[in-house]
Amino acid sequence: MSPRSVELSELEFGLIVGWNAFSRWAVRCMAAAGCADLTITDVLVLHHLQHRGRNKKLADICFVLNYEDTHVVAYSLKKLVAAELVQTEKLGKEVFYSPTARGEACVEQYRAVREACLVDNLDGHSNTDIGALARLLRTMSGLYDQAARAATSLWCGPRQVGRHALPGHPDARHALSASTGRHRPCRRLGHAAALAPRGAGLAAARGARGRPRPARALPGRRTGPGGAGAAAIGTGCGFLVLHQQALQTALPVPVWSSALLLLPAPRRGRA
Repeated sequence: MSPRSVELSELEFGLIVGWNAFSRWAVRCMAAAGCADLTITDVLVLHHLQHRGRNKKLADICFVLNYEDTHVVAYSLKKLVAAELVQTEKLGKEVFYSPTARGEACVEQYRAVREACLVDNLDGHSNTDIGALARLLRTMSGLYDQAARAATSLWCGPRQVGRHALPGHPDARHALSASTGRHRPCRRLGHAAALAPRGAGLAAARGARGRPRPARALPGRRTGPGGAGAAAIGTGCGFLVLHQQALQTALPVPVWSSALLLLPAPRRGRA
């Protein structure tokens, strides 16, 4: 629970309880409509295929329902096709899905059960509040998606799974983020020679047979499994080239912010 937003923690707990209740309701309502043994994903996919009466691709279904793992939806479609609730149509290289007559009948029966068991118990005066809540949930879903993308950048590689190098951690290796001004943990770095710009730096990093040789430790910096720090830092964001000088000034090790550094200086300025 965050002391800066206790309300957010309350919302998250409400989402957990509400989602479990909604999943249980949707599955049992569909069973009462005559389609038992369906999971919540199966129910959502079947209803989405019925929506607007248009055939849909797997990618479109995952995008609208906000499913990241396409194999989960693909397995659900396979189950629905085997149950003769969904049919396929191949147009070129794309496979489109649509509900069968039996699938449409199940959705219509679901609607009737929903009206009798859920909507009849709903106070009509609360529709305005429900609409405002729906808009809030759409806004929060966007915030959570952005937060998930930001959290992905904190991943430190397969050798540190389960131990994230967050700011303040004694084992954390930090680099100054030019975009936020905050310290962020580095990802797992590749060989320093692979990060060096072409020319003298890359030539110096190669041995007699043209193979990369280990980078030498910088004065005052220890490298290796028992050391701390890094011999060099590289990033994968091209826009950080705009902050190359600030990054290099702030850090005691060589920094290559972007492959754009390989371009001549006039062309790089125009980029």
